[in-house]
Amino acid sequence: MCGIAKKIALQTTENGILRVLVENQELVFNNNSYAFGQLKREIGREDDLSYGALRTHIKNLRHKLGRFGECMVTVPGLGYKFMPPEKVLVSGKVSS
Repeated sequence: MCGIAKKIALQTTENGILRVLVENQELVFNNNSYAFGQLKREIGREDDLSYGALRTHIKNLRHKLGRFGECMVTVPGLGYKFMPPEKVLVSGKVSS
């Protein structure tokens, strides 16, 4: 599959979440973090995006992105962050 582009249908909110996570790879997003508030502002969902909804969107994104969904990492006890594929491989999170 390397080198083959595939279109993936994402909801507007999913697209926004993915974009913000990729652009802010150094941040961990959780319900108490400034980063989560920033994420909600960036995607225009300040008033109605709960942390539970974020968890659901992350789950859906992981499914839709297939093997690249593993780049959306759960940091135990902290939240979610995006980790580029090469870092995921080095940390042993992805099996061959």
